[in-house]
Amino acid sequence: MFFTTSLLLVPVLAATAPAWWRPRRARARWLGMGLGAALAVVPALYAPGSWTHRYQWLNGDYLDPRGINGDKLLIGSRPRLLPPIGWAAVEGLAVVAGIVVMGLLVEAVAGAVAGVRARRVPVEVGQGVTVGAGATVGAGATVGAAGPDRDPPGGAMAAPSAAPLVRRALVAELVILFGALVVAVVTNGATYDRYLWPAVLAAAILLLDRYPPPPLEHWHPAASQVALVVASAFAIVSLLVTLNSDAFDGARWRLDTQVAGVPATAVDGGFEWVGAHATSVDDANASSDATRSYWVAMAGEPAPCVEVSASPVDRADLVLVRTVTWRTWLLFGRSRLYEYRRPSACG
Repeated sequence: MFFTTSLLLVPVLAATAPAWWRPRRARARWLGMGLGAALAVVPALYAPGSWTHRYQWLNGDYLDPRGINGDKLLIGSRPRLLPPIGWAAVEGLAVVAGIVVMGLLVEAVAGAVAGVRARRVPVEVGQGVTVGAGATVGAGATVGAAGPDRDPPGGAMAAPSAAPLVRRALVAELVILFGALVVAVVTNGATYDRYLWPAVLAAAILLLDRYPPPPLEHWHPAASQVALVVASAFAIVSLLVTLNSDAFDGARWRLDTQVAGVPATAVDGGFEWVGAHATSVDDANASSDATRSYWVAMAGEPAPCVEVSASPVDRADLVLVRTVTWRTWLLFGRSRLYEYRRPSACG
């Protein structure tokens, strides 16, 4: 969850980099980055996921090397959108972003704690003592504790551009959301990357509030070029994944509607098709078997007469009827879908 959220925050991290690059509390920043690096090791301590067969730095199932939802929508295996080295780069970017975010988070918490302590433990300044550059505080005056790395007034998360109430509400949202997701994980509930979208929005607002991006003319040329490359790559990959999802969904549905001679309930055209034509309430505890995908089993339907697959299937009970070509990225690219018949179920 954490690294998925951090990956989705990459454009904001790139835009605010000049503001957060130099730590306000170096020890807290390095402590947080060390904690983030330790969290990155956790997935490697467990066996790869059962359906992805790879380590789980990213939640899925929208973030998948084979496109949104991967191979969970149709039997067979979709063509990869990113080669293994490309997907490794995405995961590596997520880990680096997670380490940075954890460093910023611990630094912010340390600043908030310091701000609370400063308000609770005032410093008494005697008559005639000079505080700061040319400022003299009279007898009995009280000032808060100050230091070279003191955060802006209002604590670590404060900034002139946001009201404290809104800021606290966003922090509360993040705490509640991640708390609920942790409970879901502990109780073996399903958690997916799409559940993190509210967290990404809240965290992005807080980052922009604490580290407002400076005008572009104040950036170092190299820094602006790196940020532009990262943000552009992020946007291009996001666009390609979205185009692929639209193309894949449309190609499956068109093929399903063109199947002739059998009722819609006898066609396994994928997760959405079976669900749209189900005649009973799905059983969420059902599982796949030798002749039915899990979504067909959930719908309580028998083995289908027609199977649509994302790749060639070598099974004795299936006979290939036709192959349909579709554009991998909606406007370009070339991929195939395969229509099979199961004679034993088409009686």
